[in-house]
Amino acid sequence: MFKSKSILALSVFAFGCFANQDSEPTSVVLDYGDSSISTDIQANRKFHVVRDNESEHVEFSGGIIKEYSDYIVNVHIIRKSKIRRSSRELNTTVLMNSDQIGKPLVIGIENDEFTSITLR
Repeated sequence: MFKSKSILALSVFAFGCFANQDSEPTSVVLDYGDSSISTDIQANRKFHVVRDNESEHVEFSGGIIKEYSDYIVNVHIIRKSKIRRSSRELNTTVLMNSDQIGKPLVIGIENDEFTSITLR
């Protein structure tokens, strides 16, 4: 009887440990104003994407470091407006808790325009 209770307790514990493991984020999304751009996170934990169209040039890059169950995200954004002939640049590092995965995190505000990132 003791042996079966021990096995039951051990299996419940093991299931609980595996059930609480978070899945690793595989992509990162940048939302700015009314626009959005996304890219995959590479095996070396880096990401980079460029959008170049008739109205703007956007470079979004950075890296992710896993720190226990949280993530340190380095972000570098360059936005150049071809219409207004202006540019903006944001270089920051943020800590994202594991419960923030899938939720946008505001990393900047300029002229009432929010810039946020989302790990997915």
